[in-house]
Amino acid sequence: MGSGGGFAAGNRVRDLVLEQTGGPELRVAEYIWIEYPPGHFLEEGEQSTDSIDKLLREREQGYLGGITSRGEPPEIVEVELAVALEALAAQELMEELKERGLLPEGIKFEAGTYPRVWSEP
Repeated sequence: MGSGGGFAAGNRVRDLVLEQTGGPELRVAEYIWIEYPPGHFLEEGEQSTDSIDKLLREREQGYLGGITSRGEPPEIVEVELAVALEALAAQELMEELKERGLLPEGIKFEAGTYPRVWSEP
């Protein structure tokens, strides 16, 4: 996954988009993958993820694409957002969702297009 801090994460978004599009003129994110830190359970996170989906749909920016979880009770591993945003707007969206309390502290995220480019662990 990408870097954790806001500035570093923003750079990772920019770098991924540039790698995938071949230049700065098409800096678009079709997906945002949000890695959750341990200890965030699916049942507890449903209200937040529903709110994120509603916000994206109201703004006509996208929707909640899926949630990956594991364990019993299920713990959120990753949330995928399907979006149509410029790279900078994707970073701003992540900051806004954190400020609204819809994302927990310690998340990491990447934005880009399919096929997904996997970064080094």
